[in-house]
Amino acid sequence: MGEVLGRTPAGREALAYAREHGITTLYQSGQNIRWSDYNRDLNVIRLGGADTASSEALAAEFVRQVEMAKSRWSPGPLGTDFAEYGEAREAEEAAANRAAYRMGSRLGHEEAARATYLDGSYGAGYQKLWGEHRGGLGQAILGGPFRLFNDGPLDFT
Repeated sequence: MGEVLGRTPAGREALAYAREHGITTLYQSGQNIRWSDYNRDLNVIRLGGADTASSEALAAEFVRQVEMAKSRWSPGPLGTDFAEYGEAREAEEAAANRAAYRMGSRLGHEEAARATYLDGSYGAGYQKLWGEHRGGLGQAILGGPFRLFNDGPLDFT
């Protein structure tokens, strides 16, 4: 897939961004592992269908996932309600789908890229958005000013 990504400026940019930001990429294959996603908490991209998808399809999906990683917690779950967070993620998904479509088109697969990324409802579901929102709040609390369980023993002197 790296050779395919190297054919286009968008592919090279995605590779560079992933490298510079420490994003781990996992290639998954096997039954029931056909989807791809970006885990914001772990900073990991999972590419599904590695045993059946073409290198070009995997490259387009990689570009899509890196595009979503660019706004990792922006906006963050603090200061936003679930509706605002959902709207932000929907805009992120739409931009990522357009980036994947452009990548697929440049690699000579315009029709398949259009069917996959522009014509369908390709994006995060409600459950994933809710989990991200709640998980982000939890991370912000644990890593924020309260640090309830991370400060070590209390000193009462």
